[in-house]
Amino acid sequence: MALLARFFWLRAARTHAAEVMYMSYWLFRSIIAASSALLLFAVTSGVHVSHIPVRSGMILARIESEKSVYLVGEPIMVRLTLINRSGRELFVWPSAPYAMSTLEVFNATGKPLRSTGSEGEICPAGCGGHPYTIKLSPRKPVVVEYDDRYSHWALREWADVRRWGYNIRQTGDYTLIASPKVVAFGEGVPEFTTSPTDKSNKVHIRISP
Repeated sequence: MALLARFFWLRAARTHAAEVMYMSYWLFRSIIAASSALLLFAVTSGVHVSHIPVRSGMILARIESEKSVYLVGEPIMVRLTLINRSGRELFVWPSAPYAMSTLEVFNATGKPLRSTGSEGEICPAGCGGHPYTIKLSPRKPVVVEYDDRYSHWALREWADVRRWGYNIRQTGDYTLIASPKVVAFGEGVPEFTTSPTDKSNKVHIRISP
């Protein structure tokens, strides 16, 4: 009888230990996921994490417009490219181009247009089977690709300026300038955020009636 009782006691103890290990595993995964999501939110919402230094001239942005002339109400599509100027291989946390950069729009007189705020990342890092980081080799341009519900989760490169908070409906000439907004790191390169003072090339477009 004592042996039978000991058998059931050991069996229950092993089952309990397995349950504890299983719960600990999922708790650990939840903490890691929450930490990654918090960091991504801090970056894509424009808030620099306080303990991460800001470094200028490490990563530059280049933008392109799908066309030079648009009709009023036609989507104005922009493509973002990141260029590593550090001389060392870097990695950045992925997101959509409107979350990995800021965009400024100026009218013909040089007056900046007001943005209503860029949209946050829709598809979190790593969803859809994408790599968890984007590798930036020295001086090798990398076009930022993304997917979202509007593209039916298919990868795309061009994004509407409305995703940055601009709904341009007045005719005239406009100038677009971007700044990278990413967290990057590499071997021997501590984690850092890009500087908003690193401006991209200027893109000129015209809105016609």
